[in-house]
Amino acid sequence: MRQIQLATFAGALALLSAVAPTACAAAPANPLAGTSERFEAAVARADAAALADMFTSDGEIMPPNGPRLKGRTAIQGFLKDFLALKLTVRDTVLSSRVQGDIGIKSGNYIIRDASGKDVDHGKWIEAWRREKGQWRMTHDIWNSDMPAPAPAA
Repeated sequence: MRQIQLATFAGALALLSAVAPTACAAAPANPLAGTSERFEAAVARADAAALADMFTSDGEIMPPNGPRLKGRTAIQGFLKDFLALKLTVRDTVLSSRVQGDIGIKSGNYIIRDASGKDVDHGKWIEAWRREKGQWRMTHDIWNSDMPAPAPAA
C-alpha cells in the first residue's frame, strides 16, 4: 500500500513539474499599463504638447457636445484650452487589451475643479496603435454621465 501511495505521489509530482512552468509563467506585461497615469501627470503639469504627443499624427478625439478633432495640432489646441480651466482628471481603467500592434482601453473618469469639486464624470474608450516601437492613441472618446444641460430659453 505504501508503495502505491509513493508511486502516486511521484507521478503527481512529475506531472506538476512538467505542467507548472507553463501554467505558472507570468503573463506578459500590458504595454498600455501606465498610460493613464502619464496622461494625468501631463494634465497636472498643464502640458498640452505632451498630451498631444500621446496621439498618432492622425489621431482623433471626440469630446462630448463638440466636433471631432483630427491631428496632433487640433488635439493640442483643444487640450490647451481645456488645461486653461485648471481642472484635474482622474481615470479609472476598467479594461485594457492588446493584440499585436493594436490596443484598446476603457474606463471611467472624474473631472474636478481647483477646489476639488466634481464637475463631470463619465466613461471613455481609447484605441491605441504601436508605431515604430511607441504606443500612441489613434482615437479617444468620452461621454459624460451627468444630465445634459437644459436648453436655452
